[in-house]
Amino acid sequence: MNRDEFYDAFACKKKAVESTARLGIEGDLCGICIAVCPWTQKYIKA
Repeated sequence: MNRDEFYDAFACKKKAVESTARLGIEGDLCGICIAVCPWTQKYIKA
C-alpha cells in the first residue's frame, strides 16, 4: 500500500498545530517523536 493512501501529512500537520494551539504552544507537536525517542523510552521503562 502506498503511504499516501493511508497517511495525509498535511492533515496531520494541521491537527498537530490545532492541538498545540489549544495548549498555548506555538508551532506543532504531535508527540510521535517523543514516543519513539530512546531517552523517553528509558524513562517510561524506569
